[in-house]
Amino acid sequence: MPDGSILLQDNGSLPSINVSGVSYLNGGAQINNGSSLSVTGPTTLSNTLLVSNSTTLNGTVNVNGITSLNNYTQSTASNNGALVVRGGVGILKNLNVGQNFRVYGNTVFEGPVTFNS
Repeated sequence: MPDGSILLQDNGSLPSINVSGVSYLNGGAQINNGSSLSVTGPTTLSNTLLVSNSTTLNGTVNVNGITSLNNYTQSTASNNGALVVRGGVGILKNLNVGQNFRVYGNTVFEGPVTFNS
């Protein structure tokens, strides 16, 4: 083991640890009992991130792959359903709706409109 290394085996624990420089966790890490993990600077996760409870993200979220929301809660108004967006939505490409489509407020069409029966 290199100088300055710490090796914990068989569910070993530390009350706290401050690490400077590059750190590697091989085999995973688990944080229990309401503890938190604070990371400053860019962080790379090379596998799935599983979050078991609510999550708050306080900045911009950029997703480069396909994003799937796997909640099937039906929407009955603009403030409920599987996805609720409190601000405007800009959609660059096609929008396909699988069931009913309802608009609250004014509607403006900037191009030709076709209604099929």
